[in-house]
Amino acid sequence: YELSRLVEKYTTMPVPKNKAIVGDNVFSHESGIHVSAVRAEPLTYEPYMPEFVGQKRRIILGKHCGISCIDYKLEELGLSIPQNEKENLILKIKEMAERGAKVGDKEFKNMVQEILAKG
Repeated sequence: YELSRLVEKYTTMPVPKNKAIVGDNVFSHESGIHVSAVRAEPLTYEPYMPEFVGQKRRIILGKHCGISCIDYKLEELGLSIPQNEKENLILKIKEMAERGAKVGDKEFKNMVQEILAKG
């Protein structure tokens, strides 16, 4: 992965996001049921662990995300919200995604803090 980025830098030719092994989207998952399976058994959807090639698993928060995506992201960021608020969080994420807005870690943390502030 690192070598592909070095080649990208010096040739100014970007690595396609869907390029096998080294593309940024190779280990990206969004669909709720898909993420659930990856969490239970990663080799269901990944031929090998992303770290083997210097990659990282990415869970996309978008219009197809579900509870599994929320749980994964909360765990990854060391956050927690009441179970009954997760559906509200999913709706907010899907609304943002429908408008074309990116839901990154920063936006996700802000949404979680808003929910917790309402208490």
